[in-house]
Amino acid sequence: MTDQAHPSGAGTLPAALMSTVHRIGLPDQVLRELAEQPEEAGNILLDAVYHLRMAERPDLSLRLLEALRENPPAPEDEQYASIELAWHLRESEEADGRARAERVIEDLLRPGRLGEGPAGMLAEDLEETGHRKEALLCHNIASRELLLDSVDELAGLPARMLHPLIGRARVRADLGLVPDDHDLLAQGLSQRLMEEAAAEGTDEDPFGTDEDPFDRAGTDWEQHLFDPAAGALGRDEEPAFSRTGPERRIRVFYSRQDFDTARARGLLTDRAADQGPDAHYRDAERELREHARQYPETAVSVLLCGVDELLAFAETHGTDPADEHTRHTWERIGVDPEDPRLHIWPPERNRPCWCGSARKYKKCCGSPALR
Repeated sequence: MTDQAHPSGAGTLPAALMSTVHRIGLPDQVLRELAEQPEEAGNILLDAVYHLRMAERPDLSLRLLEALRENPPAPEDEQYASIELAWHLRESEEADGRARAERVIEDLLRPGRLGEGPAGMLAEDLEETGHRKEALLCHNIASRELLLDSVDELAGLPARMLHPLIGRARVRADLGLVPDDHDLLAQGLSQRLMEEAAAEGTDEDPFGTDEDPFDRAGTDWEQHLFDPAAGALGRDEEPAFSRTGPERRIRVFYSRQDFDTARARGLLTDRAADQGPDAHYRDAERELREHARQYPETAVSVLLCGVDELLAFAETHGTDPADEHTRHTWERIGVDPEDPRLHIWPPERNRPCWCGSARKYKKCCGSPALR
């Protein structure tokens, strides 16, 4: 198979994949991103799949997924595309959709098939559909590097790096297995995160249920919360994120209700905003993840605000509301840390997405396609 070079000369993609991209007629913006960032081709195309689905074009999203599976730019892109395809088929009206989805999952579960990232994504899907033994297999794959270390070595790591162990411990508890040392570490982490969430004023059930999943397995484990909270800051320069205390920062975005108003008033000038709210918030998610990679010990809360709030702040302080520094200043000094609208980021993957779309986080901004 021949490869097609990008106009920029930055890299190549499989010719068959690019042929499908052009036949589908993806927006010029997507084509430019593929040309400028060929190393991110898998992420860009999985993001395009999401937008096609939101635009109610399941036929095109399916074609793109199939092409990405058959001609992946990188091995894990094929795995992510296969998981997305299984979701797509399960929700479709095709007569054999569910059967095809099961075959895709069976193929992914073959020994040596899954990478750690896709395994973690698939594990949660399998849990949700009641396939706990298969979910445990995937959680073990997602946790395999962590399981090589002793609990003493892991104890000092930031909480976000240990999340795979929490999922593994949850399923093991569901299956009635005797907790091992790594499970006990996850139990302690869960307890700490629950206490920190309570201190933040977050009293919602992180599982979207009224019962403790650990209690279902006959244990006294506490509910866990997927939260990035960890130790002291230890860094002095963190651009665009404002300090509200020694361990947490706040990030402000316009609400979906005010998105069009903010854009019309010139308050949103980023390139993603031109493509609509979904593109804007998913771009913001990438920014949040990049910050988390650079400062893993810093916890983040997100606030969706109204345009009038920022305009009032800008008027009070004599600043330009369109200036990005105005919003960052508001994040630093203008947001009440007790504001009930604050949400811990990232939310638990089965909870509603922080962006206000009403979709689950894992099927919205939490998609691993945005890695």
